Amino acid sequence: MFHLQIHDGIRQTSPKTVIRAAFAQNHISDGHLWMEMADARNRIVHTYDENVAAAIFNDIRERFIDALVELGGDFGCLD
Repeated sequence: MFHLQIHDGIRQTSPKTVIRAAFAQNHISDGHLWMEMADARNRIVHTYDENVAAAIFNDIRERFIDALVELGGDFGCLD
């Protein structure tokens, strides 16, 4: 988020408004997936249900990881 504020002038503070702004500026290609990631993050920090945690972990491995790697590469985090 800090990179977006410094380099792209995005002055958003909530995760979902940052996602919308990043999508609008083509930093992320699948805004819906990123919204799902934000929702998953909110669920995981407030759950003590092992099944919910396992399902979210599975989503990270199978659905979210590519989007995270793509964003990290765009900002030079993977150099």
